[in-house]
Amino acid sequence: MFCEGINHMVQHVYIHQPWEDRIPGVIAWFGMSYQRHNTWFDQSRAWNTYLSRCHFMLQKGLPVTDICYFIGEDAPKMTGILEPGLPDGYDYDFINSDVIMTRLSVNNGLLSLPDGKTYELMVLPPLETMRPEMLKKIRELLIQGARIYGPPPLKSPSLENYPSADEEVHALSKEIWKGLEEKTKIHHAVGKGQLFYGQHLSDVLDKLEVEPDVIVQDTSIRWTHRQTEGTDIYFISNQEARSKEIEISFRIEGKIPEIWDPATGEMYKMAYFKKDAGRITLPLKLDVDGSTFIVFRKGTVKQVIHNVAYTPALETEFNNQINPSNIIYSDNGKILLQTRKEGNYTLVFSDMEKKSLNVSGIPSPPEFEEPWKVRFPANWDTPTDTSFDHLISWSDHQDEGIRHFSGTASYFNQIEIPENMIGPDLDIFLDLGDVMVMAEIIVNGQNLGILWKKPFAIDITRAIHEGFNEIEIRITNTWWNRLVGDEKYPEGFPGSTIAQPRTFTTYKAWKANDDLMLSGLLGPVKFYIEKQYNISKEL
Repeated sequence: MFCEGINHMVQHVYIHQPWEDRIPGVIAWFGMSYQRHNTWFDQSRAWNTYLSRCHFMLQKGLPVTDICYFIGEDAPKMTGILEPGLPDGYDYDFINSDVIMTRLSVNNGLLSLPDGKTYELMVLPPLETMRPEMLKKIRELLIQGARIYGPPPLKSPSLENYPSADEEVHALSKEIWKGLEEKTKIHHAVGKGQLFYGQHLSDVLDKLEVEPDVIVQDTSIRWTHRQTEGTDIYFISNQEARSKEIEISFRIEGKIPEIWDPATGEMYKMAYFKKDAGRITLPLKLDVDGSTFIVFRKGTVKQVIHNVAYTPALETEFNNQINPSNIIYSDNGKILLQTRKEGNYTLVFSDMEKKSLNVSGIPSPPEFEEPWKVRFPANWDTPTDTSFDHLISWSDHQDEGIRHFSGTASYFNQIEIPENMIGPDLDIFLDLGDVMVMAEIIVNGQNLGILWKKPFAIDITRAIHEGFNEIEIRITNTWWNRLVGDEKYPEGFPGSTIAQPRTFTTYKAWKANDDLMLSGLLGPVKFYIEKQYNISKEL
């Protein structure tokens, strides 16, 4: 949605809940049912923080869109069509007659709005109709220097001043398009402007020397671009349920790329990119269905990495490894290589000097050796404390209360961290594997945050210490399993202390024999250790 231009979401609906003892309570058959009795309501602050960061960034400045598609004047008209199709690497806006008539002008050859928004090209709709007033405005914009693509209109869509209006449209089109006989292609000057029709838009943009804003080979990558006060902001979205590493090129020069992660709030300058002919090209790692902001700000750096070649320490890893490192600038301007993989890294700097780095000595990550102790809240027909010898979905458990549990349960375990895993150049990450649906991480009593999307992994370095460390993982699922269970056992669960359902709703969309949803900590839960190297050259 953000890549379609939306920059503020409203959560619809939020339903008032008049009861404390009837949960989930009042629900509707429409909307997202976001309300305070949701199992995940308290944990949703992490998702809301992500949305807030995205809203903030996507409301900065103005969108960068090279093409505006005029939607036409026929009624009813809410939006337009992309005809001819938008070439890869460009973005667009739809524009209506009111904006064209009252706000659009030409400035330095660009179609311009009073707020500073500009367009390289306007595309007229594939229609035979246009009011004389609008066609006169199109002619005016062309004379002033606009570049416009489209077919000649032949008549007015309105009955106002009929039939003279149709005659006027016919005459104006004949003047602007230099005749109305059918032509394969049109490209000629009108005043200071240029009129096109019949070509591919990519050919027109090439003619106008308008390069693609973004070049990326993976068509599942979506993006949007905004600009404010010398800063360019790109939102990049991976539309596939798999992580990936891509090469992506931006129509930017003289600026330094930074990663701003809306999920974590982490921000850092990238030190691995190429500058060439008015473009910046860089490698980008994206999580499963992941998104990030790339922010370009003015600055100077003395050293940049142009290329990295990686040879794994183990030959068996060779075929499935690309470049597992992350290369960034530290706060004091040093170039840092961060990696969890041993092997040889050959680095090529922007001056073509090469540097070889042998990464070794990364400690083997610890492993959990004890069963997981799991604590469920009271009064939900589950054992308060139990243990899982191996991680499974609650819906696969033999206990009916656990199978149908909805809410938050806590997993407890302990891990021993030896001395060699503690150091200023080492970071330890906890990876939960699969989680259904949300996880909150507490290490040695320190709450490190909520994970609501893949990958369910978090840096725990600041909370751990040498010796034994206490790990608590609070897992929250949705209401579905308990609602199905209460439908299955309307007179109470087996062994329950009450002979009635524990849930109450004003609307039901489930049946007693509906499948249960996967829930809980599914794993595998692993640690991985990342080592950091200063790879800056001595200047």
